[in-house]
Amino acid sequence: NKYDEFVIKKDGLHRGKGVYVQNNDFDNNLESIESLDLGSSTLIVEEKLYGEEYSLMSLVDYGNNIVHFPPIRDYKRLENNNLGCNTGGMGCVIDANNTLPFLTKEDITTSQEINEIIIQKCNNNLGNYRGILYGSFIKTAKGIKIIEYNCRFGDPESIIGLNLLKNNFYTICMDFCDGNLKSLDFSQNASICVYVVPKTYCRQSEKHNKYDLYFNENLENEITYSNIEILDNHFYSLNSRCFAITISSNNLYNCYQKIYNKLSNINGYIHY
Repeated sequence: NKYDEFVIKKDGLHRGKGVYVQNNDFDNNLESIESLDLGSSTLIVEEKLYGEEYSLMSLVDYGNNIVHFPPIRDYKRLENNNLGCNTGGMGCVIDANNTLPFLTKEDITTSQEINEIIIQKCNNNLGNYRGILYGSFIKTAKGIKIIEYNCRFGDPESIIGLNLLKNNFYTICMDFCDGNLKSLDFSQNASICVYVVPKTYCRQSEKHNKYDLYFNENLENEITYSNIEILDNHFYSLNSRCFAITISSNNLYNCYQKIYNKLSNINGYIHY
């Protein structure tokens, strides 16, 4: 019975790589579980959920006003077709009209309301919570479930979220501090973000030093830099995610075509 399957999580912060899923990362036997890199961490065992995952970030200001980002789908697995090891995030996607194909308006409203309930519980039990609450959700046959929360922007979801944001971010920060945050306005375009990583990324037995990155076109407006080194105007990949490319358009297929055309113009010891 697939509903008897489970997930093992390391407690604490593990850069998005502390989760092991039955029948993806281990089999249901002691030998397989003992082969995992669990270290001395405290472990959390949870039900394995089947469905479509997405993130929804909310911002609560000093006046206790709550505003929401649209739902964005993160892709954690290293390889295509949801295979390979869990990563910090290989990219993300949002459809046109600030939604995702598998979500209804009611689903999005429900997710927003869940975030608001969690913020209120934090306020009741921990004092006033202010800042970003990043909810990780999954839509299952049994309804919408919570996977986890983080007190920060989602990565890479924040790249798409902030790219689509029409408001001036400085003004948002000032309104946040003054308790005057009213609403966020987002472009209705579809968008895709793809991380470029070294070929050794997420393969712990392999490390590399620096490798050359060659850009055959100017991608300055589409790139968000991460774990790279720039020396004399030349780019070198390091050991973690190098950079993300983000494209927006009126539909997802246009984004898909444009972003992979651009990725084909980058050469180096890379994977995406």
